[in-house]
Amino acid sequence: ARQVPGALLERCRLLWLRDKGHRAVMELQQMLDGAAQPEDAALQHQRAKEMLQLTQWMAAVGQGHKDMLCANYEDAIQLDGAWEKAHFSYAVYLDSLYRDAKQREGKPAASKGMDRLSGRSRVRTPDDSPLDYLPQTLEHYGESIRMGHKHILQSLPRLLTLYFEFGSKMAAAKTLNQKLRNAHTQVTGVLRGLLRTIPPYKWLLVLPQLTSRICHPQQDVQDFM
Repeated sequence: ARQVPGALLERCRLLWLRDKGHRAVMELQQMLDGAAQPEDAALQHQRAKEMLQLTQWMAAVGQGHKDMLCANYEDAIQLDGAWEKAHFSYAVYLDSLYRDAKQREGKPAASKGMDRLSGRSRVRTPDDSPLDYLPQTLEHYGESIRMGHKHILQSLPRLLTLYFEFGSKMAAAKTLNQKLRNAHTQVTGVLRGLLRTIPPYKWLLVLPQLTSRICHPQQDVQDFM
């Protein structure tokens, strides 16, 4: 039965449902470590599902550094770049890193370096900036929107909220440091690309959100509108 594609993943999911999360992670990790690179498209998609599930479980149990988890998400996307769920899941993870970094902004140095569990998780987040994650977060929310419709009611409103918040930050900044300038260049590039590649009918789903920001104080956001 283990030779049937997907059989081991289902076994690991059963372990997870029985509150044996660490064992589920271990068995799935061992299977992926010993598996050959799939060449068939169907097997590549199955491998992407296994890699994505492993990464989500690792994040849930606090196992693995964020760089490792990001690399795993990117491996899943490389295996099946047209899979909406892979892009959406990666965007959600990056969004969580963005929110964690944003919460730490402006806090005393002693409180920085803590994860969102105040240091109780085994995964500690370094002294980073929300801008380190914003462009990629927008990019993968955008890719998930391009690839399908299943998560669009979550991904599209969140993408716009992040973009409008960034525009407000730009408008309120008295001076633009290099990090903010670089983020502005990247974010603008991502949004311009999405305007070209996302069909117009998908934007209609968030028409009220778009029209509510017509008078946004930042010029790039006005141009985007």
